[in-house]
Amino acid sequence: MLRGDGLEAWRQAIEAVLIGPGESSLNRSGVYAAFVSHCKVDAAMEARYLQDQLEEKLGRAIFLDSDDLRDLTQLQQHVRDSECLIILQSPSFITRPYCIFEMLIAIDSGVPIVGVSTPAYDFNDAFEFFKHMDSE
Repeated sequence: MLRGDGLEAWRQAIEAVLIGPGESSLNRSGVYAAFVSHCKVDAAMEARYLQDQLEEKLGRAIFLDSDDLRDLTQLQQHVRDSECLIILQSPSFITRPYCIFEMLIAIDSGVPIVGVSTPAYDFNDAFEFFKHMDSE
């Protein structure tokens, strides 16, 4: 579960990307302050909590698919309409096609990516998965 100190560090990291010193360091003005990319099975509750806390702190809308995705054909545009993509790193995140797709859209569109790790996320497992991804 997300807690105060960790949430504060996430907020500061995300605000640094969104706001920067004195003004937006991205020169982006998206419909959403951020798009939360997550694996529902692993982190639906954490995604909702992160969305609620960031909307309260930033005073801006945060995209969460369970609230905002009405038409799957608009997924790419929703990522592009966000000032950053927050990947909520959980054990199954990198195995989910839509999570990978959202990251690729962000990379191709120049949308900054901010990683937020859940306690269950294992960087070594993720490294091994990516290392052997083309053979699995």
